[in-house]
Amino acid sequence: MLIFILAGLAVLIVAFALLVSGRPAEFEIVRERTMKGSKSSIYSQISDFRNWEKWSPWVEQEPTVA
Repeated sequence: MLIFILAGLAVLIVAFALLVSGRPAEFEIVRERTMKGSKSSIYSQISDFRNWEKWSPWVEQEPTVA
């Protein structure tokens, strides 16, 4: 019985190693937000750090951040 358990565990470890080794070494996480308005009005909002609470996605997710 113990041999079956050890063999099953070995199969799981090998399967996990094969799965991990087949994954790409690099990845990229991208997050985008579309803002309506002219380029100059958007730039004026994001270039001045005092306006960050108006557009920051983190404030949307956690309002007590500010």
